[in-house]
Amino acid sequence: MRFTSIAVRALQAALTALFLWLVAARRIPLGVRGEWEWLRISVPPSYAQAIIAAVAIAAYATFAAWGRFALDKRHGAFRETIWTFLLALAAIAVQWSVIEGSPYGYGLSRWGIALGNAGSSGYYRVARGEIEDPARFLADYPKWIQKQDELHIGTHPPGLLIINHLIGEMMDRNPAIARFTLTNAPRSALDGLAAIDRGRSRFSKADRAALVFLGALTLLLSALTVIPLYALGRLSTNSAATAWTAASLWPLVPSAILFQPIADTTYPFIASFLLLLAVCATTGGKRRALAFAAAAGITIAGGMILTLAFLPIGLIAAIVVVAGRSNRLQVDRGGNLARLGGAIAIAVGFLTAVSAWRVFTHADLFTIWRYNLINHARFYINYHRTYSRWVWVDGIEFAIALGISTSILAILAATAPRRIPAVGWGTIATLIALDVSGRNLGEIARLWLPFMPPLLIVAAVGSERIGGRSRDLATTIALVGLQTLCLEQLIQTIYPV
Repeated sequence: MRFTSIAVRALQAALTALFLWLVAARRIPLGVRGEWEWLRISVPPSYAQAIIAAVAIAAYATFAAWGRFALDKRHGAFRETIWTFLLALAAIAVQWSVIEGSPYGYGLSRWGIALGNAGSSGYYRVARGEIEDPARFLADYPKWIQKQDELHIGTHPPGLLIINHLIGEMMDRNPAIARFTLTNAPRSALDGLAAIDRGRSRFSKADRAALVFLGALTLLLSALTVIPLYALGRLSTNSAATAWTAASLWPLVPSAILFQPIADTTYPFIASFLLLLAVCATTGGKRRALAFAAAAGITIAGGMILTLAFLPIGLIAAIVVVAGRSNRLQVDRGGNLARLGGAIAIAVGFLTAVSAWRVFTHADLFTIWRYNLINHARFYINYHRTYSRWVWVDGIEFAIALGISTSILAILAATAPRRIPAVGWGTIATLIALDVSGRNLGEIARLWLPFMPPLLIVAAVGSERIGGRSRDLATTIALVGLQTLCLEQLIQTIYPV
């Protein structure tokens, strides 16, 4: 086992170093040439900030190893709660530090441009420019969405627009909150807003505060994903140490940092919570199980008001419930009826939430989703993608986006398939189906972010296969952190200031 552990760590280090060299030397394309490639950064690194970020990564890896050792020796509800709380604080700190390790214009200074620039997402400008009465806007949304483009706005339900509008209105109506937000904002975030103000588009004080608030909220929700992820891993594997490994891997996942403050980085928090509800629906008494299953259905509907990415997450939740109390993809005849009841409860919760939305907003979500899909299909007409190329590139990009070292552990878990919980197998099966279907051809490092948390549980199982030592976890985290920090210096995923 010790030899296996050393061999895996050596493989992780070698592949990470090789990949980073290939990217830095421009020996590989960042996508498919002639169709889509991630842009490269031409700004020189900020070495002082990068060194600080590297120290933060090392400190975090040490902390994660310490927590893994502590929970492996002794655990209990109170002890696990304290360690999870500390992990959440550490996640916030390390994500903040690594983002600030980016070159000038790509750190927290990107909050304003990423959230306020129409080319980056466009939600805030639409929310502030086209929504005067939220109730009327929602009622007219099924007609409004038909006229939108095939990019960000046209392929999404109204949830993000309403959130952006409400936060902007909050800052308009509460100058004290806006003033407090700007007074306590990171210096780099204010520098980014100042750079925008020197251009053609000037933001009001309320807008500036709203953009800072949205950026901070995104970072917070991204980092706090460790909480539902730990609980999901704990219930799925019945091991505090394995759950800790999975949760502690999250904060330095490359995509979780590179794409902030885009809303996609908040979806893993919701997805982890949703899947946690599904796992809870496989435990306890019948009434408890049905209640959790219905809550999962409601959460699926809520997520799909933000993005259609929660439809396949809902499929994973259904797979977990159908797997039954064993939380494995096994069949026991006595539990067939209970599993059917859980699946029905998910559907009932989902349809109840959709019906409530229609009653209160006078808008049909099914119509909205249909036009979102129509607009999405139009994207591949206007922007050609070669299926035979992307079906392979997507898988490679996803492994890199999850972290090369983490992906190696996830692959290693396949040598012990019975140890992988249903939430892991459900995620793997769903991703394969998505890839083969061709629904997502490119940009999956961002689009598939909600699927990453359950795959970290799979990676944690793989870590146990080589002994699950604290040093193995520290090595994996350090290598993934190094990969993330280096990619921040090389690849542009967010428009710079």
